Amino acid sequence: MVLFLVLGRGGGDAEAENGGENGGEGEGESSVEPGADSTPHGAVEAYLTALAEGDVEGALSLIDAPSDTTHMTQEVLDVSVELAPISEISVNEVEVGDYAFSEEVTASFTLGEESVTHRFWTSTDDEGDSWFLDGAISISEPSAGSLDVTLNGVEFTTSDTYVFFGAAYELDIAHENFMFDGDSVVHATDTYVSTADLTPALTEEAEDTWRDLIITEVEDCVASNEKEAGCGLDMPDEVSGAEVIEGSIERSMSTSDQQALQNIEPRLDWSNPNLVGSDYVSITVDVEYEGRSGGSTDLYELWTGDPRWLGDPVVDMTAEELEITWE
Repeated sequence: MVLFLVLGRGGGDAEAENGGENGGEGEGESSVEPGADSTPHGAVEAYLTALAEGDVEGALSLIDAPSDTTHMTQEVLDVSVELAPISEISVNEVEVGDYAFSEEVTASFTLGEESVTHRFWTSTDDEGDSWFLDGAISISEPSAGSLDVTLNGVEFTTSDTYVFFGAAYELDIAHENFMFDGDSVVHATDTYVSTADLTPALTEEAEDTWRDLIITEVEDCVASNEKEAGCGLDMPDEVSGAEVIEGSIERSMSTSDQQALQNIEPRLDWSNPNLVGSDYVSITVDVEYEGRSGGSTDLYELWTGDPRWLGDPVVDMTAEELEITWE
């Protein structure tokens, strides 16, 4: 009776654990057969098979697992299998000496459309009954300032995170207005996976929103007859000794400057990519106004000075209500 109770409780705990967040495929049972890790090559083949079948518990049982497994869960691995399935697994057998505690095993497989050949380093326990391999590698978090970065939908909690070697991972920004420029899907098929070439960018929809917001505000500023028009076009009270008469200002843009405005491109701040300015575009505005000097009023045209140049529009694209700051 004691034996039955102990075995019964152990089986229940294992089923609950496997069926939880880090559970295996389907019913939560591991695809690793008993004794599959009794040889170095057997452990490697079982590991790659577990990855191919989306069995996170099986894969974890065959590696020297790190203390932080934030991105080595069933949720993350399920996405990896969808991104790039593993197939065509081939593992070279190795001869194990009587006193060997480590062996190198060469394996090849296909990850999506990529052919991979890798030499795994395997080790055994004190009894020599089970072998495990170096299946955890590190991926660095791409630089994104204050924006939160996700890997297969799960946010980074440290600057580097551990993942399964041989799986595919998608890096993204946890905000609807942002994405990474370039190919954001990486294959964990090297000792260390660098993501330094990934830079934040606006999504196509967010870029359209940003541009439309600027165009609309500039059109309102240009249409204003007041000295304080906004957009960097504010007129001073006096120009070259002549008092600028309020309400007399006429602003307009040439066809080429209007086209430049329509095609304005965003530029993300390097350290704070949520702040999106314009990509160094110089847009001028023609300004005519009435000025009073020496008791007479005349029509003037502004030839130079800041009121003829649009300021640099900066928008915090993470704000609940988008507003432009003109710098």
